Amino acid sequence: MDKLRKDPSTLTRAEVARFLGCSRRRIHQLQAEGRIHSVLDAQGWHVFSRAEVIAFAERRGRPHADKTHGTVAAEVFRLFREGVELPEVVMQTKQAPATVRALWEEYRRPLEVPAALPDLSDYEERARLDGEHLAAMRAGAGLAKTQAPIVRVGAKPARGTGGARQ
Repeated sequence: MDKLRKDPSTLTRAEVARFLGCSRRRIHQLQAEGRIHSVLDAQGWHVFSRAEVIAFAERRGRPHADKTHGTVAAEVFRLFREGVELPEVVMQTKQAPATVRALWEEYRRPLEVPAALPDLSDYEERARLDGEHLAAMRAGAGLAKTQAPIVRVGAKPARGTGGARQ
């Protein structure tokens, strides 16, 4: 499971237990009591919202829980800077590989770049295909390029059309 999970905003049951300083069995109990909630991810694993777990920890009187995670992140970042490989980072920090991978993504991301950029890798290809599709539609309808006016939504009608939209 750890190899596949990459979302840093979620935690596994084991990560929640480690974060809260309790057993996985206690996490099951907290779920049954409705005090914390999980959802099933694409692989069928229960995952928990990191924000909800932090809020729960604070309500429970452990406001330092996120600081502990920050301490782990600092240690992992130091190891990355030293060029330590993933297995060694996992062993030294006792963190799940998915957690280390998520921290690696954070470590590599510059501060001024947003978390998720739109994927524009195929923009030109899609624009070309759209143009070809439009040309084929015009050809199929027997319209020349000059015969198919472009009408913009909310645009004022052309002069001399008497206000009728084309």
